[in-house]
Amino acid sequence: MKNYYNWRPSNLEVIWREWLAPLKYYEPSLIMTYPGSDVVRRVDQLFNNLEFVKNELGLERIETVRLDYRTDKWVSGTELKRSLEENSRNTRIVWIYGFEEILRDERRDLIIELQNIYRESDQRLVLVCEANYYDKTFENLILSLPSFDPRISLHGNYEDAQLVEFVEYLVQKWKITISNEIRAQILAAVGSNLRLIKLIIWHLRDKGIDKLPEALASPEVWWQVRSLWNKLSESEKKVVLAHAYGLQETEDLAMSREYVEKMRLLEMPMLVKFVRKYIGNPLEATVNNDQLLIGGKDYSIYFTDKQKMILREVLREPGAIVTRDLLLSTVGLESDWALDSQINRLRKRLKEIGLSDKYLVTKRGKGVLWQS
Repeated sequence: MKNYYNWRPSNLEVIWREWLAPLKYYEPSLIMTYPGSDVVRRVDQLFNNLEFVKNELGLERIETVRLDYRTDKWVSGTELKRSLEENSRNTRIVWIYGFEEILRDERRDLIIELQNIYRESDQRLVLVCEANYYDKTFENLILSLPSFDPRISLHGNYEDAQLVEFVEYLVQKWKITISNEIRAQILAAVGSNLRLIKLIIWHLRDKGIDKLPEALASPEVWWQVRSLWNKLSESEKKVVLAHAYGLQETEDLAMSREYVEKMRLLEMPMLVKFVRKYIGNPLEATVNNDQLLIGGKDYSIYFTDKQKMILREVLREPGAIVTRDLLLSTVGLESDWALDSQINRLRKRLKEIGLSDKYLVTKRGKGVLWQS
């Protein structure tokens, strides 16, 4: 019988080739992994198959060095260099785990040392970074250093064939029988998340095959969905929210959308259901006494009194036009120019706090409305 920890998807060689491809050209490889994607185990499987690595890189002798900034916390680039000063006649592949922490700590000294490592012809560099922490700021930090532009390989989620393969493996491992209909219902509910698939089948094993509705509603499953949501970056959450509520995305979310689509998170109905039930529409705006609530969060402190007056008027009935005359009298402004100035500042502030300025719409010659 297979051991769960040795289970491997049938497309694993494709993933390995993505990781190793830049190393053929003496370039660093930046592997972006989703939290909990068991990349360490995949690395172990890769380097238990040294012939595969040698053939891919065209090398006769290799050895691997694995360093982890999350535990080692090198105080300087010199200390990092010292940890690699072991004489070897083989080409070494240096894996650096916790690269997202190096970026978050803005350790330019370590990045420079890593740059020196990959320039040495007998060493190939692989950087492992959790995708949640990788954003435009980190990218700019990397690219601000000359000649350091690692090729990115995103550790993608599993395709449909691998999901079916995983279900069949668990069914055989736990010696239970699941119909094709139930299997299809499980995959339709959770998408391509292996942890959720395992939890649900585990529940069916212990409680009975007819307990699928109970399994899908179990606290363990929803805790896992909540954990998945909490691990997403703020920009990734915005992409999921936009998908859940059919909202328009801003241009700065393009990189996050690419990642979310690659991980097939938008194909995960339970995540969308969780968002609608527990998170809410981020653009559902209401006024409650002196509170200005947008998506359930009080944004009152971010706006001036006049800006809040404008928002209160347009939020009384979202989608309905509020006339300029009404806004002028309510806010206490004396000219159209003053009103336009307030609206422009309001749009700027909406954008500054992470909301789109496009939801405050001006209808020429008529007035203003809130369009969610």
